[in-house]
Amino acid sequence: MSNLLYPSLPGLSWPIGRTALYSTHVQTSTSGQEVRLSNWAYARYKYNLSYEFLREGSKTDLQQIAGLFGRMRGQFDTFLFSDPDPAFSLAVNQTFGVGDGVTTVFRLARNYAAQVSEPVAACASEATVFINGAVSAACTVDANAGTVTFTAAPALGAVLTWTGSYLWRCRFDKDELATEQFMKDLWKGQVSFITCKLRT
Repeated sequence: MSNLLYPSLPGLSWPIGRTALYSTHVQTSTSGQEVRLSNWAYARYKYNLSYEFLREGSKTDLQQIAGLFGRMRGQFDTFLFSDPDPAFSLAVNQTFGVGDGVTTVFRLARNYAAQVSEPVAACASEATVFINGAVSAACTVDANAGTVTFTAAPALGAVLTWTGSYLWRCRFDKDELATEQFMKDLWKGQVSFITCKLRT
């Protein structure tokens, strides 16, 4: 599991594809009634990025993409990705836990549309942690793990929130990377990858 960051390159074009994925087992009886089992508590996201140009030569766009793909050995290893949309990369006063008077380690979470809480893989910036709305200095944030460790367990019922930017842990979704040269020192192509489930 690497902490290499997916490169931000100027040739990225719109639209950026982001697909939410769930895993549901559906068993249908002969009468048409269904029994459904949800296998995942939160979604995985598949990204499709298109590049209008990837520069070569004095610029290293193509080398950065190909280099990361090679370091990951295709689907084998994971990397960190910063979504360019703040709705998928920025947490502002978002709840990540409630104190029970015993637990000292919590994983940061993002709350999307006030409907779904999803664990955070890593932090892209220094996170500010609050207990009942007051900044807490008695904690340590592990940016690479997306966790917070308090020196003393937050009191029972204490609401824990945080503000900061976060990253997604991803892997490439196939073992091939196709690019096309359309001009000297200029290439184009598409890259796809998927977020990984975190051990909580």
